[in-house]
This record gives sequence, structure tokens and C-alpha cells, in this order.
Amino acid sequence: MDILHPVTILDMPCVIEANKTIDYKNLYKSSDISQMMFVHSEDFKLKNEGEIESFDPFKAKGKIHISL
Repeated sequence: MDILHPVTILDMPCVIEANKTIDYKNLYKSSDISQMMFVHSEDFKLKNEGEIESFDPFKAKGKIHISL
């Protein structure tokens, strides 16, 4: 059974550079990250694909940022 969750694409405030290492000494630039995909919580399970088009993330009650 597939579960559909609405997502929101968010622009990052700045470009983040991701690095990779093979030998734990040398770093290699692997990508530039400028966006992230936020998957909304379990409270927003959708029943069919038609509900995705009518989903408004600004009216969602869930928190987008949770500080620990």
C-alpha cells in the first residue's frame, strides 16, 4: 500500500557545498545544494493523487522547522 505525503520545495538561504572523502584526508566537492524537499508529517496523509494538487503548505498546521 502506497502512502502519499505532500512535499514542499524550499530554497536554501545560501548555496551549501557538499564534500566527499575516500581516504578521510582529501575532500572532493560532490555537489552544490540550493534547495531542499520538506516532507510534511504523518498528519497530512493524502488519500489520492488529486488531493496533492489542492494542498496548500501555507495553511498546513505542522511545523516546518523544529529546533532541538
